[in-house]
Amino acid sequence: MPVIDVSLAQPGMVLAANVLDKRGRVLIPAGKELIEKYVAALPAWGVTRIEVEGDEIEGVDADVEPWALDKATEELDTLFQKSNRGHPAIDALFDACVARRATQIQAAAGDHP
Repeated sequence: MPVIDVSLAQPGMVLAANVLDKRGRVLIPAGKELIEKYVAALPAWGVTRIEVEGDEIEGVDADVEPWALDKATEELDTLFQKSNRGHPAIDALFDACVARRATQIQAAAGDHP
């Protein structure tokens, strides 16, 4: 099951694992279908990644490990901090940069964190 960045979450996707808050409390249980309300709330809850049912998600390399995505997101958050991430084009650019950087990070680490 793919683990995706919440920016790629869409209504209709089904969760393959519980969505937890930082304290480990269940926010949305596994098996639940995402609705617009949940998709909008995920970033506000501090959730950065979710596991969804199905095969590979467009825009996400299935071979990129979550730790590499997390590190790339952290690096690029700094670079994009003054950008308007609410603009669809900027957000799409950010996602593309994260995917590329995560691949580079993982390759440089030899697939190990």
